[in-house]
Amino acid sequence: EAAYDDDDDRFFVRFHGKITHGSSKSIIKDLLKYAEEDPNKKITFYINSPGGSLVQSFAIYDVMMAIPNDIETICEGRAMSGGMFLLNAGTPGMRKAYPNCEIMAHQSSGGAVGHIEDTRLRFESSETNNQNFIDIIAQHSGWDPEIIRNMMSHDVYLNAEQAIDLGFIDAVLEPVKAVPELEARDKNDLPEWFCEGVRGNTMR
Repeated sequence: EAAYDDDDDRFFVRFHGKITHGSSKSIIKDLLKYAEEDPNKKITFYINSPGGSLVQSFAIYDVMMAIPNDIETICEGRAMSGGMFLLNAGTPGMRKAYPNCEIMAHQSSGGAVGHIEDTRLRFESSETNNQNFIDIIAQHSGWDPEIIRNMMSHDVYLNAEQAIDLGFIDAVLEPVKAVPELEARDKNDLPEWFCEGVRGNTMR
């Protein structure tokens, strides 16, 4: 699901879901529309995605790079694989995540079946796409591509602070509300009706 809106200060795109042909088509359409309406207004791109199609991730990325608007990327919930790729591609200094987000990076995946020559060609294409994927992440995070390749040889799960350390985002969106300071409670404070309902009375 993707949602689009604007206000006086910015346009925004909120994308929740997998990166598919349909979702990329909608996102690209609105990025281009916003750029045409006002090329100087910031676009905030909210991302909550498990990833998806590498080709469609490239399609969104290319449009992000082709329009003049600053693009603020914000992770809501999770940004994994292609979702992390798009999060990382925001305008420098404008890549953010909420404190409890999960960010996961890895190399692109692919496979091939069929005749030997077709399999070879598909493998070469997959490897080219994977190297492009690595190179782009390296460009936006400041690492040498070979370090990114080695770093992402397996799934790398990061919290927001760790993603900052690796240069994938720039800031954590801290809460504006304070957590209430309550007096600590232990199992002796549990009501009788709850304890009686626990199998084996394990809470007492």
